[in-house]
Amino acid sequence: GDAESAIDDLTELRAGEVRVAGDTTVGTYVLPDALAGFHRLHPEVELSLDVVNRAGVRDLVLAGNADFGVVGRLWDDDALVAEPFFQNELMCFSAPSHPLVAQEPLQPAQLLDGPLLLRERGSGTRESAERILMDAGVVARSTMDLASNGALKRAVAGGLGVTVLSTYAVQLELQLGLLRPLRVEGFPVQRLWHVTWAPDRLLS
Repeated sequence: GDAESAIDDLTELRAGEVRVAGDTTVGTYVLPDALAGFHRLHPEVELSLDVVNRAGVRDLVLAGNADFGVVGRLWDDDALVAEPFFQNELMCFSAPSHPLVAQEPLQPAQLLDGPLLLRERGSGTRESAERILMDAGVVARSTMDLASNGALKRAVAGGLGVTVLSTYAVQLELQLGLLRPLRVEGFPVQRLWHVTWAPDRLLS
């Protein structure tokens, strides 16, 4: 797919090692497929993938422990070079039986009545959600912070609240009927994942 060809462009390698760091969502739901496609074309290249939150990606790339990272929102400084990589869509989700479903379409402020559950601080998904809601005049108060997409999806499927997640992260839960998209004004929101690397490192 597009992600595979983007990785291919970045790493015109015939041998050696490529170490990738991906933020939690892209690292779990997009990069494994992309790297599998790359591996089929270049089986002689050794691949590794670290899946950490957005803050962790930066640390790994700056320390030279990853050749490049993939994150959503970029940092405010220019310590790393970045290029757009792949489209990411953020939506609101709830359990099918959640009371807010009966009130659709919702205003963003109504998500707080969910209550709103979000990823931990330092997560790109959380920062995007906070920024989107702030643009709608809502200060995002998370009733519970969860340090993985898996834990967050289970909490929402269990009726503990509503959330904002990448549509890539919930494909299985939607198919199984554990989660449903909540219709909220201003959503879905399109964002980009970016490839980042240190300017002093020559990428093959």
